[in-house]
Amino acid sequence: MVHSGAELDRIRLPAARITSCCFGGKNFDELFITSSAYLVPDEERERTPLAGSVFRATGLGARGKPAPMYEG
Repeated sequence: MVHSGAELDRIRLPAARITSCCFGGKNFDELFITSSAYLVPDEERERTPLAGSVFRATGLGARGKPAPMYEG
């Protein structure tokens, strides 16, 4: 696999303050995306009422790997 650093796709979400993401699900083919509602101004809250939610993206054609377990 070649890693170019190029953007391959974009996922549109109904929240502006995305905080993190990770793959999960039985086959690690679901992307879970967290967002923040911390100190969101009222006008932004009206435009993005789902701020602070966790989103799940499927059908991406990509998979993650299980996190390594600490063995110490």
